Amino acid sequence: MKAPFLALLSLCLLPLPSSASPIRPAQDEPLTLDELVGGQSLTVGDKLFYDWEVVENRSTSSADPLQTMVAAVGVQPEHVRLRFGGRENQSLYAEGNDIVDFTFRFKVRALDPNMLIEDVGLALRYAVANDFMQITEFVYDPGDTVLDSYAALAVGPSHMADHATFAPRREIEVEKHILFGGGINFETFEPEISYIGAFGEDFSQTPVSEPSTVLLLASGVAGTLWRQTRRRSG
Repeated sequence: MKAPFLALLSLCLLPLPSSASPIRPAQDEPLTLDELVGGQSLTVGDKLFYDWEVVENRSTSSADPLQTMVAAVGVQPEHVRLRFGGRENQSLYAEGNDIVDFTFRFKVRALDPNMLIEDVGLALRYAVANDFMQITEFVYDPGDTVLDSYAALAVGPSHMADHATFAPRREIEVEKHILFGGGINFETFEPEISYIGAFGEDFSQTPVSEPSTVLLLASGVAGTLWRQTRRRSG
């Protein structure tokens, strides 16, 4: 009977969440991807968005994603949203045979010891796809293991959404691949323009199990083991 009691003891000795939550205010000014890749970070509530990097940029469009796209953060009652849009009313676009083919990564950490990240959701708004348009996303744990992934496709004036779900984590890494072409009008053979005006990334969170819940569970297990021991000895 030693093993169950040792497991129970280790459960009772788990570190308790701290009551002090290092909550940071939201940053008002959006930052370009160029600034973020250069070492800047974004914070809002208990979420830190940091360690941004460009994985690959094979875009031929004159709208450079690093200079055109900006990121800002906002907080909702149930999640934190990372908002991407165009700089100074610009859009990320491709015209004719040009393409946007851009992949970047960033890390997200929950600073509040009482909260964990459990879901990443994409909400694409203000997009027009006259050719192909796809946003692919991979979510990794700190060990670079893929937790979940999805690929969202758009045709014409589009709104699209998808999400990745995984077991709650303190920290994750997100890799996003944006790929689309401008397009050609097959009646007039004139170049067309496809663009992404704005999209959001929602990070849902869940609280860490309360200490009282852990202790109640432990006491219940202890009581069950004690009764079983008495029956066997009797």
